[in-house]
Amino acid sequence: MANQVVIRGIGAVSPLGFDDETASSSLFNNVTCIQKIYKEHFSFLGAPLSDTSEEALKQFIRKHHLSKDQDRIVYLAQAAALQAVQKAGWNNRQNMAVNFGSSRGATFVWEEHYGYFLKNQKAKPKTSPLTTLGNISSQVAEFIGSCGIIVEHSVTCSTGMMSLLNGIAWLQSGMASHVLVGAAEAPLTPFTVAQMQSLGIYSEQSDAYPCKPLYFSKDKKNSMVLGEGAAALALEWLAQEELKPGDIVISGWGIYKETGNSPTGISPTGIGFQESMQQAIQRAGALPDVIIMHAPGTVLGDAAEYEAVIKLFGSNLPYLISQKWKVGHTLGASGLLGIQLAQWMFQLQQVPTMPYPTIEQVTPLSIRHVLINTMGFGGNTVSIMLQFNL
Repeated sequence: MANQVVIRGIGAVSPLGFDDETASSSLFNNVTCIQKIYKEHFSFLGAPLSDTSEEALKQFIRKHHLSKDQDRIVYLAQAAALQAVQKAGWNNRQNMAVNFGSSRGATFVWEEHYGYFLKNQKAKPKTSPLTTLGNISSQVAEFIGSCGIIVEHSVTCSTGMMSLLNGIAWLQSGMASHVLVGAAEAPLTPFTVAQMQSLGIYSEQSDAYPCKPLYFSKDKKNSMVLGEGAAALALEWLAQEELKPGDIVISGWGIYKETGNSPTGISPTGIGFQESMQQAIQRAGALPDVIIMHAPGTVLGDAAEYEAVIKLFGSNLPYLISQKWKVGHTLGASGLLGIQLAQWMFQLQQVPTMPYPTIEQVTPLSIRHVLINTMGFGGNTVSIMLQFNL
């Protein structure tokens, strides 16, 4: 049988936690990580790291003697990357390829340095290297000791999944034998949130669940909320006989680019999602038991993706879930954090629920195949199918 792309290690830092034990236990309770954030004279909803995770991040920075000049996004990326390669058991990392991405980049440092420029009419000497987008992958590669291919890109909210597609291509082509892919976001700054608020899609709700993806009540309002986090996957290209029980295989993938339908790039019937899901299913040769939806809590976006699922599956729907009600929309990292969620569902054979009225569903008897959707501004849609090896 042909070789397959296998996830050897998953690393993640998110509002759920700084380690697997904390994060997985947090996932299956009904408490959202979204809270009111106060910065200077601004206040907004967001999903930051917990106090415990924040302390763990500070200890991580001190332990590894990391430069204090870097943006928060770099530390999140480095922490997730180290988790992934350690879980994979990669000791010799020199020829490993690295592809980390971000939708927003170094938001904290960028705003700080631009504020300095406006005040002083000159820039600090390190402004350019600290704010350039390629700095994230470069810092990750240096931190984990890679001298191989280093790529960074931004394709808005589908960034992390595009990193995964690059990793698949590199492994299949023989350009690399070990690939680390990932994405990181630290968007909880007043200016970044203001950009989302200006689109009219940011949540202004004050109830227990400010973000409600897949909530189709008549009183539904836009409820997107940003969250911070990073995720990394350690990938290898293995023969069937090398697979072990519990391995997660990338069994299918699909890509589609919608054109000119709206400012965010999605059509009312979710054409991009229809096409990318269909491609992923065909490549995998299997139907999903669960779909982790992109669904960020926007009225039109959620409805369009749900319409795409209906068009594709009819009345025989897989179980649908979005974890953005709990962790917010982590932009470019959201798809890869969805893969972390899939890992726990495979291991526990359990699906988390959304603790507010949503579509009626039947819990799957077993979870062997999970499909994950992402879409970024501009209509960039990616669907990834995962298979749990028994």
